[in-house]
Amino acid sequence: MKSFKSITRKFLRDASGGATSIVVVGVALMTLGGAGLIIDHSHLVAQRDILKNAADAASMSATLEMNKLAESVSEDDARDTVVPIARKYAVLNVLGNVPDPDFTADDVSVTFNVDTADRAVSTVVEAETGKTVITSWLYGYLGPGNVSVRSGVESLETTVELVLAIDISQSMSKNLAGEDVGSNNPAGRMAIVKQSATDLVEALVPDENFGVAVGIVPWDARVRLTSGRRNAWAANGWAVYPDIRHFPAIYQCKGSRDCTAPSLDVDIPTNPPEPWNGCMDEQRVTANRADITTDSDWFEPPSRMPFSQAIYPAAYGRTLLCVTKPLPGDFRKQICYGANLDFVSTDKVTDLYNIQRCNNNRPTILPLTSDRTAVTDHIDAMSPAGGATNSPLGLLWSQRLLDPVWRDTWGDPAHPLDRDSSVRKAVVLLTDGQDTHCGKRDPQCMRSRVGYDRAEVCEAIKATGTEIFVVAAMAPDEVSGELGNQLTACSSQGERAGQYVF
Repeated sequence: MKSFKSITRKFLRDASGGATSIVVVGVALMTLGGAGLIIDHSHLVAQRDILKNAADAASMSATLEMNKLAESVSEDDARDTVVPIARKYAVLNVLGNVPDPDFTADDVSVTFNVDTADRAVSTVVEAETGKTVITSWLYGYLGPGNVSVRSGVESLETTVELVLAIDISQSMSKNLAGEDVGSNNPAGRMAIVKQSATDLVEALVPDENFGVAVGIVPWDARVRLTSGRRNAWAANGWAVYPDIRHFPAIYQCKGSRDCTAPSLDVDIPTNPPEPWNGCMDEQRVTANRADITTDSDWFEPPSRMPFSQAIYPAAYGRTLLCVTKPLPGDFRKQICYGANLDFVSTDKVTDLYNIQRCNNNRPTILPLTSDRTAVTDHIDAMSPAGGATNSPLGLLWSQRLLDPVWRDTWGDPAHPLDRDSSVRKAVVLLTDGQDTHCGKRDPQCMRSRVGYDRAEVCEAIKATGTEIFVVAAMAPDEVSGELGNQLTACSSQGERAGQYVF
């Protein structure tokens, strides 16, 4: 094939169309050449980033391994231990990202500087990845060839406390297209979220020696404590069976603005119809044993402000007693129970739930732990529990695992740690969709007294210094739509302006 330069020269030599033709060719050349430079610049930057990520991974892995060694270890022994592992990280990161089938491990050069005194490791990764795509064809410029990047990790002093807030609402049994595929299907949202959570745990390596602790909050419209912990909460008066239960609405409305579902405070039976299985929502108990949802004091521990035992689900359109007549024209459904807990049949009622919907198979909260196996087993056993989507609930309970004021509540003398510059706290929200706990007509809970707006909760959590990361099991068009924008806004802003961890 003739070079582009020789073809161009021949065209100009043979051109008889005058200046206009030459100008057209010149503009075309400048346009193609400019586009080529832009493409190749982006390509070379991407190749540099591949090597930078590989060097970072190698330095981090080498430092992690070095921190496991005794302080008396010799530099040669330290090098013999950390270098093979770190080189493996570097080479695999390069080979997995360079789109060249002829590229092998021998093409990657990795050198290390191991300093046992300062516990410092620096890595240089070099490879011939700096090849141009367009300009080599246009102008014969093949690119810089070898690309070399350096990465250094001096220490890993930061302690990490992280909570996985995992959505277990009924929609998690669907696939990304919205089709119901069951809770164990690998294409389901639950499986996607569990795999994401497991991958993160495997990367973080929870370990007291590394200063990494992980907690889990499975959530839908409520959360649940383990049997041992719920007994302690009940004995300490931290979770109380109320005399009066507040419900957000006594029936559900269709889309018309003319229908406003009234809320209701109900005197519930003195003796609960079933044992409390450890479920709670956001409702606290007042001095007169009525439960309320406060707009503040979100992070007050239960020793100061007890929670209500959520035996009766305070969900939208489901109450103990209902005002049934007159029903509005666009009434959708209601679920009512009489004073003797018998179901009260009403017009157009379409479904019936158990009182608590909180059995002993429901996933429970796992407080912060450095037991890696306990964390991965907890994730592996998780499945959708049903109910509405209430991400503010999951976020708030995650922050309660991280707040040092709650340390006595969880019974761990170490975690959650006091906040200082050496402690990094984060929540990872894993969810699939829009909140529905206050009704589809009120996703921001503007009218409901038993729910919060996710945006307000996210800002309150970030104001404490906790970072929020979001993993969304959603279809691409939803990620780029309004819901994606809301979840992006919930996320913490990264180091570069405009970059969010979503």
